[in-house]
Amino acid sequence: MRANSLVIQKFAISTQPLPMPAPTVEIVGRSRGIVAFFLSLIGFSPITRFILAGNELRCQSASLFGQSSQTIPINHISTLSAGVRKPVGNLVAAAVFLVAGITLSVSTDEVIPTAVGLVLATALVVGYVLAKTFVIMVYPEGGPEIALRFQPNVIEGIPIDVERALNVIAVIRDMVISQDTTTPTVQPEPLTVPQHQLVPEPALEPESVPTSPEPYQPEAEESSLTSASEADEINASALFEEARRRAADGRKDEAVALLRGIVDQFPLTVSADQAKQTLSKIDDPGEQ
Repeated sequence: MRANSLVIQKFAISTQPLPMPAPTVEIVGRSRGIVAFFLSLIGFSPITRFILAGNELRCQSASLFGQSSQTIPINHISTLSAGVRKPVGNLVAAAVFLVAGITLSVSTDEVIPTAVGLVLATALVVGYVLAKTFVIMVYPEGGPEIALRFQPNVIEGIPIDVERALNVIAVIRDMVISQDTTTPTVQPEPLTVPQHQLVPEPALEPESVPTSPEPYQPEAEESSLTSASEADEINASALFEEARRRAADGRKDEAVALLRGIVDQFPLTVSADQAKQTLSKIDDPGEQ
């Protein structure tokens, strides 16, 4: 519900929620203008009421054409906003009149244009200061919002300022928060099934799992070495040549020791067979 700019006739607010039916916030306003003022004296002026009572917010409008009402539960309020609007155009017009008056006075050498411009500028500045419009917006979770615009009532002496307008929003906000914190959450009841409707599950027989045969493990066969490796042949041959050189140099004992080492360390090599033959000749010189 969007209300036209209203002139406040009643502005009552309580910092603490009041029990029903006393309203916590009550704002009553009529339409602007002298005609609406005289109509309000005889009870024919359109009246708008903004009431916060209990757990609901109501905005009611009544006139000669009928009545309308909008109600929003406290726990279904989504957004609140409030502010003040001032006619900035008054300041612009005041500056234009003042500059125009001074310009005419300079061009005509008369003071009257400046005086007229100064009077008009002063009136516009006073209008800017006094003609403040306060706005309160209430947005529900669904449906149209409530937009309330009102001005201070100079004739009937109802004071209003930005702080009091913001207090309205603060009270509604606190009630919304307290309503959310005190509203119990309904837990769903567990579903119970009668015993006669319960069907026992069939017992599952254990399935026989086929056992796989053990993997074939071949018996370890011992391998016998029938020949020496290439590395042993090379090492044995080198030792045999070294023994031959030492024997040629006359160091027979060292040569014999090397030959015996070849037989002991590399018994499967060709050099070991040669070493055995050489040792047998040394041990039995008559065979030569």
